[in-house]
Amino acid sequence: MIRMRLVADAINRRGLAKAIVSGRDRWEESNRKYKDDIVVMHNPGSHQQLKYIIDAHKFEWAKIVSDYDDNPFNLSPFNDAYRWSGTADIIHDGKLLWHHGNHGFDLDRNAETVKRIRLSMRKSDMITTTVKPLADALKETNDKCAVLPNCLDFSVWDEARNHAINRDREPGVVRIGWAGGSSHYEDMFMLNKLWKPLFKKHPNIRLVIFGCMFKGTVKEVPADRIENYAWVDVLQYPYKLATLGIDIAIIPLRETAFNSCKSPLKWLEFSALNIPCVCSNETPYKEVVSSEETGYLRDNASMLSRRNGQKSWESTLDNLIRDEILRKAVGQQAYEHVKANYDIDKNCHLWTEAYSRLLNGEVT
Repeated sequence: MIRMRLVADAINRRGLAKAIVSGRDRWEESNRKYKDDIVVMHNPGSHQQLKYIIDAHKFEWAKIVSDYDDNPFNLSPFNDAYRWSGTADIIHDGKLLWHHGNHGFDLDRNAETVKRIRLSMRKSDMITTTVKPLADALKETNDKCAVLPNCLDFSVWDEARNHAINRDREPGVVRIGWAGGSSHYEDMFMLNKLWKPLFKKHPNIRLVIFGCMFKGTVKEVPADRIENYAWVDVLQYPYKLATLGIDIAIIPLRETAFNSCKSPLKWLEFSALNIPCVCSNETPYKEVVSSEETGYLRDNASMLSRRNGQKSWESTLDNLIRDEILRKAVGQQAYEHVKANYDIDKNCHLWTEAYSRLLNGEVT
């Protein structure tokens, strides 16, 4: 919903159209009141959403656009959301990871959920996604797809950044930060062997986890040198992230079909706060990050050793930990690039243009 609200607010500010954000499951009420031309739904798949999509076509209420920021058909079994849409029992290392009837995992229910998602997608007048790989994957279900990239409201992010500048800092301490939810276990696990040598070498570093902390992936980090902050409401998120005082951000991403359909949103957010990022050299980051200039792209294999020399994760973090001037230079370059290219006020016209093509019958 935050992506839809972000776009709606920008469209209204720019006077490009009249955009209304209604409560969840209140599309019919909104349509009666405002006579909507287009109704945009985020990740539709519930019974109510599918019913509305069908009725909207039947009664010619409005065109339906379904917006997706993840591939709902390719969840990893290490993603907790697999509980609600996984369609097979999973055995990992000889142990049952997911089994029908255990811990709320129901194959029959999940099969119906996936069926509803696919039918909702198929019956939509248009699909919008955040990146081309996701659009390509969803075109198998509905080929009327438009790519509308994730963007940021810099009036919010600049305010958050400026408020955090005067935050009290522990002298000499360098804070390495990661932010994410429960779907990222596989990504963080890849860094498991990096922590021990890094923390032994640099007594002045702290690891800052914002969101879900997978304890097994950070067991080599001394307990007094790790901080964990609970997730917050999305409207508070920029401000909370800014107050954490992160000097270097890490964005590990395992190569999977699901991850290849993600957007580079984490890099955008950290960059909006002038924080340099070390990212996995994988889609979606390798398509947008200019390595050594607006961030760093490092192969996942180099997390396990220094054999890539200065191109390894450990060596890159070594350099950034030691060099404050380098951190600030790369962070500033990333900020300038993201603000120039991913500001929602500069890009909201992409949404109104896509919707106009749909209304004009140009989406086939």
